Amino acid sequence: MVKATQPTPIPPAEEREAISDRLLRTLPDAMRDRQQWLLWREEVHPERGVIKVPYYVGGSKRFGELGGPEDRSRLAHLADAVAAYLDTGRFSGIGFAFLGDDGLIGIDLDSPIVEGTGEMQQHHRSIVEACASYTEWSPSGNGLHIICAGQTDSFKHDPIGVEVYCGGRYFTCTGRHFEGTPEQVRPIASYALDYLRMLVDRSKEQARQAKAATRAAAAPAAVESAAPTRPPRGEGGASGGDDFRRVNDEALRAVDAWVPALFPKATRRGYGWRVTSKALGRELEEDLQLAPEGVYDFGEETPMSPIDVVLKWGGARSPKDALHWLAARLGVQLSGPAKRPRAADPEPPAHVLEGPPPDDIPPEAQDTAPAEDGEASAVAALVPAKGGGRKRNTRVNTSTVELLLEKFALVYGTDQVWDGTKRALMQVKNLRLIFGAPVVNQWLAHPERRLLMPEQIKFEPGVELPEDCVNLFDGLPTEPVECEERDVKPMLDLLHHLCKVSARTAEGVEAVKDQVLKWCATIVQRPGAKMRFAIVFHGPQGTGKNMFCDALRKILGRYGKMVGQSELDDRFNGYMSGKLLLIGNEVVTRQELFHQKNKLKWVITEDEIPIRGMHQEVRWESNHANIIFLSNELMPVALEWDDRRHLVIYTPAAEDADLYLRVADFMDRDGLGKWMYWLQQVDLDDFNEWTKPLMTEAKEALMELGMKPAERFVMEWLGGLLPLPLRVCSAEQLFRVYMRWCQLNGERDFRGQAMFTRTAERFVRERVELDPETKRRRPPALTYKAIALKDDHGGRKTVRCWLPRGTGAPNGITEGEWAWDAVRSFERLANDYGRAADEGEAA
Repeated sequence: MVKATQPTPIPPAEEREAISDRLLRTLPDAMRDRQQWLLWREEVHPERGVIKVPYYVGGSKRFGELGGPEDRSRLAHLADAVAAYLDTGRFSGIGFAFLGDDGLIGIDLDSPIVEGTGEMQQHHRSIVEACASYTEWSPSGNGLHIICAGQTDSFKHDPIGVEVYCGGRYFTCTGRHFEGTPEQVRPIASYALDYLRMLVDRSKEQARQAKAATRAAAAPAAVESAAPTRPPRGEGGASGGDDFRRVNDEALRAVDAWVPALFPKATRRGYGWRVTSKALGRELEEDLQLAPEGVYDFGEETPMSPIDVVLKWGGARSPKDALHWLAARLGVQLSGPAKRPRAADPEPPAHVLEGPPPDDIPPEAQDTAPAEDGEASAVAALVPAKGGGRKRNTRVNTSTVELLLEKFALVYGTDQVWDGTKRALMQVKNLRLIFGAPVVNQWLAHPERRLLMPEQIKFEPGVELPEDCVNLFDGLPTEPVECEERDVKPMLDLLHHLCKVSARTAEGVEAVKDQVLKWCATIVQRPGAKMRFAIVFHGPQGTGKNMFCDALRKILGRYGKMVGQSELDDRFNGYMSGKLLLIGNEVVTRQELFHQKNKLKWVITEDEIPIRGMHQEVRWESNHANIIFLSNELMPVALEWDDRRHLVIYTPAAEDADLYLRVADFMDRDGLGKWMYWLQQVDLDDFNEWTKPLMTEAKEALMELGMKPAERFVMEWLGGLLPLPLRVCSAEQLFRVYMRWCQLNGERDFRGQAMFTRTAERFVRERVELDPETKRRRPPALTYKAIALKDDHGGRKTVRCWLPRGTGAPNGITEGEWAWDAVRSFERLANDYGRAADEGEAA
C-alpha cells in the first residue's frame, strides 16, 4: 500500500457532526462510559510520512508516561471529546486510549481486504470470527479495529498486518460497525489469543528464516574439499528418505492422532497443540507448538519435524525407531520391512507422568495377580519396596482401564473428563487422584479411549439429544413429599414478610408474593425454563432473604449455586455451566454498579453463554440460569428508567424470631421435599418465561436512583416539579438552567453541554407514553431541533431548540421568527428560575 505524503484535510462541520452522532449511537457501552477519550490529527513526520498524532481535548499533544496519573487525568469523557471535536475544527477525529489495567484489548488488522477482489484475507477473517467482539472500520476504510475484554501482553508483526495492544496505545474510532460482529465488547477466548500469537510467531519465524537464507546466499561458496555434510536427521537412503518424508507430512496433517499420546499434558488450541516447558521437564518459559503448519520449539527457537519430536522427547533410540512409532500411530505403510519400534510403546515419556502417585491407590487401581510370561509392561504403578524405597510394578489393573474406557471420555482440547456415571465434568488430575496416575495415563494413551468434542456437551433439561451428545442435566435430585398448605405455612409466611412493603396496597403485596411464588415454581415444574427477569431482594440484614432463596437452591442440588463478587469478576466462568439458578449474594459494590450493569444483562437475557475454563477453549452452552440478587445495600443494582429485567423487592426489618425458628423447624422435617411438592402444585396458567415483572415501589425508587442527573432533570421539568414552565427554549438556555439545578441538588456533572443534550434527547425519544384513548404511542414529550433563522441575529443563522410536544409556528409566521421570539421570551423565565432558587436557598 502506497503511503500518503499529505495529511487528509480536516472534515467539514457537517461531516464532523455526522461522525460524532455515529459514535454516540453505535459505540459499545464498555468504551462509551470510560474517561479514556482523546482527539487525533494527521501530521507529516520527516521520516515516517503521514502519521496520526494523539491530542488531549485541551489541545496539547499526548506525551509522557502513557497510562500514568497525569495522562489519565487529562484523558476525557466521550462527551467532552465530541464537544472539542465539533467546536475546534482542528482535529481529524476522536480516539480511545487503552490503559494497562482497563481490561480491554485492541486488535488492529491492517489491509484485511485483498486489493482488487473485495475478499478478506483468510487469516484476518479467522481472527474476526475467533474474537467475536465489537469490530469497526478504521478511518481509511482499509483496516479493522476489534475491541475485546481481557488481558494480555502486547505483540504484533507488521508484515501480516496484525497488532495486539493492551495499554500504551490508542485507536482512532469511527463508529462504522463491521457487519456480522457483535455490537458490544465481549471477552476474548483463550484460544483466540493463542491463535493470534501463533500467527505472529510464525510470521516472525518465517521472516527470520528468509533473512538467514538471504545471508547464506550472500556468503562465499564452501570449499570443495570440506568434509561432506551429514544428511538431514531422519533421512537415510532413497526409500528411507521417502518414508521419512511421507510420515512427517502425514504427522503434520493429523497431529491429533499422535500428539496427545506422546504428550498427555498437551493442550489443544484452535490451531493445533501446545506443550509447556514444564511438561517437557525443562526450565525454559517458552512452549513447544505442534500444528499442521509446522512444529516449532519456541524455547530453543528452532523448527522441528514430527520425527525430531519423537526422537527428542519420546525416548526413541534412533530416527528409524521414531519413524516406526509414528507410522504405527498414523497407519502409514512403510516401504521397508516392518520393525518393532523400541520407542513405539503407547505410553507417554516418563517426564510427563504425574508422580509419584499417592500411597493410598484405590484397590480397583491395583492388580496383585502375577504377570503372565512375556506380558509387556504398561505405564507402571509405584509400590513400596524393601527399605522404604519405591520400585515400579510392571502391572496395571486392566479391568480398571476397561472401566475408564466404558464410563469416561476425554473432552477435546481441554484437561477435562466426562464421567458418564455421575454425568459430570472433572479434571484429569482429579481422575488420577481417584484411580491412580498409571491407570489414567494408560487410559489416555489407549487407542479406544473416547473423545468428546466440546459442542457435544450440552445442558438441555427435558430435551432428547442425539446419541453422540451428553446432557449435563439428569433430573432434579429432590424427591417431593406430599403435603397440604398448612404444612408449608412457615415458608409462605416468610415470603409474605419479605414482600409486605413492596406495594402500596394489600392487593399489591399479594400480587408481588404471587409472582415470586410462580417464578420459583416455574423452575421446578419446567426445568430449563429461562425467566426473562431476575428477582432482587434488598433490605436490612437478618430478614430471611437468604433463608428463603437457599431453600430453592437446595431443591435444585448441583443445578443451583450461590455466587459472590469474586466469581462475577473472574473471567473463567465454569461455575455457570449446567445451572438452573444462580443466587448473587452482594455481587455488586456501590462503586461498580454501572460498570457491572451490562455484564449482568446478558446473564439474564441471553439464550447462550460462553463457558470459559483456564487454559481451555470456549464452549458455548444453552443458558437456563435464572437469577436472584440478594443485598443489604440501598442500591443493589443500577436500573434504567424503563427496566424490564428485574422484580425489585425491598424487605422490611427482621420479623419476630418465631418466624425464622418455624422455618428452620420446617426444613428439618422434610422441608425441602414438601416445599418442592407445593411448588409443583402452583397454577402457572397465567405465568410463563416472558411474563413481565411487576412495578413495585422499591423498583421505582431504584430506577430514580439509577437515573443520570440529566434524565432526572428532564423528568422533573416534564412532570411540573420545577419552578420553570414547559416552553420552547434554546439548548444553551436549558443547559444553563440544568447546571443551576445540579448545583442546588448536589449533583456533579462535568461532561458538558453536548453530553447533556444527547442524554436528554435519548431519554425523551425512548420514553414510552401511550395515548389513553387510542392506546398508541404518543410522540416524544420534547423534540430537539436546529431551526434556521430568517434574519441574522447577532451573527447567528441557526438556533438549536427544545420543542415541547404540540408546539409549533402559527400560520403566517416563519418557524425561524417564531423560534427566536420563543427563545427571547424564555430568557426571562431562565433568569427567574435562578433567582427563585437563590431566594429559596437563602430562606
